[in-house]
Amino acid sequence: MDSRKIQVLLTTLRLGSFNKAAEELHMTQSAVTQSMNHFEDELGFRVLNRSHNGITLTSAGERILPFIEEADRALARVEVEAREISGGGSLPIRIGAYASIASAWIPAAVMGFKGKHPQVEFTMTVSTYSLVQKMLDDEVDLIMCDSDIVSGFDKKKYTWCPLAEDEYFAVVPRDLFPQDMTQISQERLMEETFIMASADTLHRHMTVKPKKMMSVTSDDDASIASIVSHGIGVTMEPELCLRNLPGNIRIMKVRPREARTLGILVPKNTTSIVKEFVMFVKKMDVVSL
Repeated sequence: MDSRKIQVLLTTLRLGSFNKAAEELHMTQSAVTQSMNHFEDELGFRVLNRSHNGITLTSAGERILPFIEEADRALARVEVEAREISGGGSLPIRIGAYASIASAWIPAAVMGFKGKHPQVEFTMTVSTYSLVQKMLDDEVDLIMCDSDIVSGFDKKKYTWCPLAEDEYFAVVPRDLFPQDMTQISQERLMEETFIMASADTLHRHMTVKPKKMMSVTSDDDASIASIVSHGIGVTMEPELCLRNLPGNIRIMKVRPREARTLGILVPKNTTSIVKEFVMFVKKMDVVSL
């Protein structure tokens, strides 16, 4: 089994046709067909169903596909590592991060690392709830997020590197509570309509549950703060998200204190340059940024 046959198989499955795969890979259809025949001969069983409706996987093919995809990702990492070792150009470090982390920590991390490695390039994916899938799909090399969303990852395959605690604060309309109140209990806060993103893990950090809640389908903390600024309800946001908030709102400490843990999730078998970047970020004083 070689990388070319894997590439042909995955391209054929994605496009559902030998013809389309041949076109994309700049091969003849017969060469694609022959490559897949040899691939199946090596494995000892049929992987593909061939019909007028297109190409699909056999039951045996469905069983082995995850291992083939894993092999494809591993071969891609071998290529990157080999280019680094040989001194040639390397692929960019692909970072996935929350918007708050992307604006607060990553610029200093990237600029500092490029001071040591000016040839290294970066790409950035700013998201929240899709980061887990992007890591599983090998679309990013590392994700900078909170510990809540990575709890399901296999610890044998991934490393979690905690960086800092990020305390939650109440975000409320400016005139909702007396101006001399600087902190609020969760019990009192939860008497108000509580606004929270539908997929937010904030509920894991709440000692008291809201009596009334407005669920918002949003991947952006700023949009929820904007709703609060119109007097519709209250919310809780971590400190890193409290920059550049809209007007007509107040920030109050919450008791009992709640906090999320921010850090980096990275595969254990990643490239050496990604490991070096993670170590660089771990040594930074991110709390002061």
